Amino acid sequence: QQKLEAQMGKSSIQPSTMARVLASTGDISKFINSQTQQSLYHDVGVAVQSLLHQQADKPLIEQAVMFALNHVSEQKAGFKHEDLVMEAIRFAMDEKGTTVLEPEIKAHLHQLKAQDSVLSADYQDGTRWTTREALETEQRILNHLEAGKGAVSAFATPQQADTYLAQQAWMTDGQKDGVRLIATTNDQYTIVQGFAGVGKSTMLEQGTLLIEQAQAIQKNTPITVLGLAPTHAAVNELKEKGIPAQTTQSLLKDVMTGDTLPEKYANTLFLLDESSMASNAQFDAFTTLVNNSGARATFLGDIYQLQSKEAGKPFELAYRTKNIETVVMKDIKRQQTPELLSAVKQVINRHPESTLAAVKAQSPLDNQHYHQPSMHTDTVISTYINTGQPSEDHQQAKDKLYDLAAKEYLSRTPESRDNTLMIAYSNRERDLLAKLIRRGLKAMGDLPSGSDTSVTRLRGVGATKEELKTMMPYQKGLIINTGRDTYLQIDKVDRQHALLNVTDLDSGKVTTFIPAKHDHKMTTLWSSSQQPLTEGDKITWRKTDRELALQGNTELTVSKVNTQTMTVTGKDGQAVTLPVSDMKSSHWDYRYTKTADMAQGATVNNVISVISANAKLTNIRRAYIDISRASQHAMIFTDNEKSLMNSWLNHHDNNTSAIETINKTHYPNERHFNTTDLPNENPKYQQDGHFKLSLYAKDLGNQLTPYTESLAISLLGQPNNSKSDKDYLAFGRGQSQTKISLTGEYRGYFRDWTTGDKGNMINLIMAAKSISFREAITLAETMLTHPEQYDLIKNEKHATLLTTLPVQVSELKERAINYFEQGVEIKDTPASTYINNNTYHDIERHAALRYHDNVYSSETKSTHPALLTSLTNNKGDIEAVEITYLTPQGDIANLNTQKRLMGNKSGHAMVLNEGTLPNISVIAIGVENGIALMGANQHDVDIIAVNNPHDLRTVNTQTLREHIIIMASDSQLSNQSLINDITHKLTEQGHSISLVAEALNGLLPQDIGIIISDKVNDDITQLKGEHHTQTNAIDQLAKDINTPSLPDNKDIESSHSDTDKKDITYGEILTNKEADHAIDDYEQSNHQTEKDHERVIEKELGDFSI
Repeated sequence: QQKLEAQMGKSSIQPSTMARVLASTGDISKFINSQTQQSLYHDVGVAVQSLLHQQADKPLIEQAVMFALNHVSEQKAGFKHEDLVMEAIRFAMDEKGTTVLEPEIKAHLHQLKAQDSVLSADYQDGTRWTTREALETEQRILNHLEAGKGAVSAFATPQQADTYLAQQAWMTDGQKDGVRLIATTNDQYTIVQGFAGVGKSTMLEQGTLLIEQAQAIQKNTPITVLGLAPTHAAVNELKEKGIPAQTTQSLLKDVMTGDTLPEKYANTLFLLDESSMASNAQFDAFTTLVNNSGARATFLGDIYQLQSKEAGKPFELAYRTKNIETVVMKDIKRQQTPELLSAVKQVINRHPESTLAAVKAQSPLDNQHYHQPSMHTDTVISTYINTGQPSEDHQQAKDKLYDLAAKEYLSRTPESRDNTLMIAYSNRERDLLAKLIRRGLKAMGDLPSGSDTSVTRLRGVGATKEELKTMMPYQKGLIINTGRDTYLQIDKVDRQHALLNVTDLDSGKVTTFIPAKHDHKMTTLWSSSQQPLTEGDKITWRKTDRELALQGNTELTVSKVNTQTMTVTGKDGQAVTLPVSDMKSSHWDYRYTKTADMAQGATVNNVISVISANAKLTNIRRAYIDISRASQHAMIFTDNEKSLMNSWLNHHDNNTSAIETINKTHYPNERHFNTTDLPNENPKYQQDGHFKLSLYAKDLGNQLTPYTESLAISLLGQPNNSKSDKDYLAFGRGQSQTKISLTGEYRGYFRDWTTGDKGNMINLIMAAKSISFREAITLAETMLTHPEQYDLIKNEKHATLLTTLPVQVSELKERAINYFEQGVEIKDTPASTYINNNTYHDIERHAALRYHDNVYSSETKSTHPALLTSLTNNKGDIEAVEITYLTPQGDIANLNTQKRLMGNKSGHAMVLNEGTLPNISVIAIGVENGIALMGANQHDVDIIAVNNPHDLRTVNTQTLREHIIIMASDSQLSNQSLINDITHKLTEQGHSISLVAEALNGLLPQDIGIIISDKVNDDITQLKGEHHTQTNAIDQLAKDINTPSLPDNKDIESSHSDTDKKDITYGEILTNKEADHAIDDYEQSNHQTEKDHERVIEKELGDFSI
């Protein structure tokens, strides 16, 4: 007592004077004096005022907001502002008969925020809130987990684990990793994230055996292994593996009530299965128990299955922090057919359309499962038929849904039915299906055809503790359970006086129940109904009752029932007789169907999932539960397949933790399995998170390229052999020619010289078949699926041909290299004058720059002085040369084209500076911009240059650093579609990028180069962390990348034009005559000014039919 008083004296909450005096002795007279009298008077006054304050009605807005916060925070750790507003208004209207306004609610919430009892963060869809209590609970959980690192001795050595696992060759790698983690860790807590069907229970069984063996060898005190789970189904599965188990709730209740002391678990390893369904409150209490007792715990769960119905997702929070030693189990063993396994992997990847396609790909269930022919050969059945009357069509589809599903179940043999799980999401649907199934079973003679006996059935209403304190959830006829044996039936709801008139169903005593006066720690509210039962009915026991020796979720069969008693028999043959008048006998339900929540953790051969497409509970998590329960076959019945897909796409049911809410943490979908996806769900064809038809079309074109020769002949007939060679297939006669490129990077591209059509194989299909873009894509898919039907044959030399330069390009490359090698250093040449005038950088020599005074131009049929810039590959070899035609005075020559590229430019760039700055490279559009930066390169950054923005699509970035800065004028990057394509390409390759551009606004080109160079230096300074703000360009780019946008026809056209902007050479074959004159033909298609190039593209896009 002295130690307690000493500690209390240090506490901010201290015993009052009154308490100290009264605690001293039973006779207080000898302690009374003037000082103690004043203290006692003060304390009594404070106590009275406190009681009066508690009794006084608080303002309505305060009551409404506090109700909303307490009610919502019981279910979610982070929640939306609109949820609080709705609940506050509901409280005011239903509980107080009046209303409150949103501005009032918002103002009071901000008062609470100022007091630090709630916290908020702004999101795109509005404000989100959490409570200080939730935040502290989550941080306390993480602290508990962190405190357990390195806190215990391992059960087994790594050598012992390896020796044991070497004998278990049948186990998957994931199972072995899990066993090794549990047995050899020195941490008090570990995590196993395992997808449905990976064999977590089997892993625990083997882990337990290894620990027992190792402990026996070491002669240690045997460890106690105790399995825990939130559902009775999961508990039973652990027990089937030989692991003693109970529900998590029952363990925590025993500790809370004092029935069990923490010390009992000092030498215990807890295996907490289905941990992803545990709430913050449960995790907090459980980790406190583990820490106080010195026990250990392994958490097993799946962050993609159902989450807790109460606030928080601590398992996922702990998993995401990556501070706890973790194993991920991915080797799915449950599904026994490739189609069903694919469906499960697709739903984990969050690809709903591919999931449904995989379910549809299953073969029908074998005839041996049916006692009469099945009505269905499909595995996905939609009852919706569009007759043009939406309202009537939807209602008819819903009416047919349950009848068809019940008939499918009834058409199966009794053995098959026993191995079939029917899932429906709501209890209303389950009751409807049970009624149809029982009627069918009676008609077939599988249930007695006589009259049924009505038996009371209780179902939980699901009110929160905060609601139970109000009058809102109570209705006449509902049953209140305040303890193990106390059931009170509500006879009257007196809202005016906030009380209930109830009858104790055991004693018959009539009494009053005042919800506001109870703490409701043990209160549950039930609905009561009379349901028919007969001999042979299959039921599930829903609530553990130790006196009746019945475990929750036990499967039972009714062996006898009358108005007095009901006898039920379990799988073990043990019979239990229950008095039907006792409410404790009423916690049963039909087991012809289960909800997804009830089904989690179960494994069956076959599943029938009955889904109302637009229902609130229809989401991707429950789809995962449905499909992953089956090992052999799954069928889906829905009232609208299209609406079902929409619900799966948009209803994710993802709770957020308090920490995530405040930190605005978002976790993008992860691709856990390399599956064959439908195109619109394949990340390969997505940009900014949305499917891009143009990317898909481009890939189809690439997939068709190996068939170039046979596809061209299939579409265009026999080639003109006299005009064809090893680089091109020519079709037609005279001037009416179509040429297909056979070599180089443009293998498979074509050009029709009569119509001007050109592009890849998709464009060729469009032109040859006179069909639209989408029709060509559909035909291309069919061709790739069944090439033999179109006489398509892959060219075995395809890979070699792709890397073979066409003779024309090869000879031009050779010619360009000759020019460069004949050139001289630029010092004191028109080239140095040009560079100085256009960049303010006086450069005399550079390995990539040369001057030549006689470079041929097809425009004038004569030669001109020129600046030559080499484009090199990663080995430093010259692949192409950029020619800038000059006057003898160092100005741009007055030609139709100012610059020209000769050789193989694709993928290659002009290397201007190989810097020392780590992590950052600069790509300049235009050699002039790059040289301008060279003269002001404050950070010694890498600099390369490309000829035009389109070259960014193909430039090789392997030698570039992690972050890339693109510098250009605004006019060079005016095409938003091009910017999106460049961004997508570079980010896909693992780079982060920023754009630095400047508008001309009347400035001279050389001034633009200097201004952009200054901006690049500022950008680099900020990226190096010398300032804390980002440039506007980076902010804008981030906004562009993160702003979702749905593809439209214009976007598709713009992106599709990628395949046409890469023009290819279709000129006549070079002869051995003077090579310079052959440039005339080559340039007709390959060398245009940027402006001309864009004009041609725009014209070509107008010809596409989308």
